[in-house]
Amino acid sequence: MLTDADRAAMREQWRTVEALYRDEAPHLARYFERRVARDDVLDLVQESFRRILGHRPEHPGSFLGRTAANLVLEFRRVAARRQARAHESYEEHHSPSVDPLPHLEARDTLAHLHAALNQLKPKTRNIFLMSRIEGMTYAEIAEAYGMSEEGVKKQVATAMHHVRRRVGDL
Repeated sequence: MLTDADRAAMREQWRTVEALYRDEAPHLARYFERRVARDDVLDLVQESFRRILGHRPEHPGSFLGRTAANLVLEFRRVAARRQARAHESYEEHHSPSVDPLPHLEARDTLAHLHAALNQLKPKTRNIFLMSRIEGMTYAEIAEAYGMSEEGVKKQVATAMHHVRRRVGDL
């Protein structure tokens, strides 16, 4: 249980810390602003004063200065460890034997093919896709569209000619 003398000593310590805070907090903030990200400045000022509460230094200003310098070092060490843990080496995830070029070329070819198909008339595009993608015969397509097989062949030939001009041989 606290005695009246203990309470008075605690009040006096709080008054001392409050006065010190008013005097030194702006200086500490400027110190931290030059060394850490702006978002972390107030947290480090607060931590500096939290650390002084457990001590009764003879020279509080010097104690805060040393504490601030230590906090910056500690902050940088923690940030470096955090960054090292988050770092993923290129070599760890990418095999040098895997060449990304074929993948990129295939993606580009697909993009060109898609663009070329979108330039076709809808009926021609649908007939081409039914033939080449869905594997339907000319007879099945002709029946679905109510046209002759020769008409389907002509539509597929038109589509193939257009795609080859735009994309090249597939």
